[in-house]
Amino acid sequence: MLYAQWEKNKNKKKSKSKSTTTTLEDEDVPGAEIPFTDIGGHWAYDSILWAWEQKYMDGISGTLFDPDGSVTRAMFVTVLYRFSGASASGAVPPYHDVSAGQWYTDAVAWASENGIAEGYRNGAFGVNDRITREQMAMMIYRFMEKYRAAHTGGSMNAPGYTDASQISDWAQDGVGYTHATGLMTGKNGNLFDPQGKATRAEVAVILERISDL
Repeated sequence: MLYAQWEKNKNKKKSKSKSTTTTLEDEDVPGAEIPFTDIGGHWAYDSILWAWEQKYMDGISGTLFDPDGSVTRAMFVTVLYRFSGASASGAVPPYHDVSAGQWYTDAVAWASENGIAEGYRNGAFGVNDRITREQMAMMIYRFMEKYRAAHTGGSMNAPGYTDASQISDWAQDGVGYTHATGLMTGKNGNLFDPQGKATRAEVAVILERISDL
């Protein structure tokens, strides 16, 4: 389970965020009040605060983070783009559903230019499509290869998940890599759930795990 793995990882390190205070002692935002009213007691509380402090993730409003809300493909590449620290190229990616000046334009262009994410055969990127777990695993795999010099070569076949036959061929390396590194874990019943959808809290946890590798 994602929660169980998160607890294990959390106990190995000192938390980067304080879970018992309503202010942040961050050098960039000294004494800033935590704006979110919907994360108290959430299992991913510390990771959410960390992702927000680092400016990798924003709330969906001034007071809501929506930890169990969905994540679109545009949202996820934007988070990875911020995490990478890359500069915008100014290019508009060649997808018919991406136009200049949108909040995700630079991130989609970056993901496309660097081989992090690809569009669909119909010429769309699918900016508003909810990202699947196997899509996310593959984007992480490519990101780690390019930006973290991670060893991603060789066979990375998905290890023994009950639903392994449902994992797309193109996603096998990504699922295998994220499992082997602990960046993504299975669900109850030894399922990877490749077509399942990720939540915003899960993305925050995965980002923090990447930062600790």
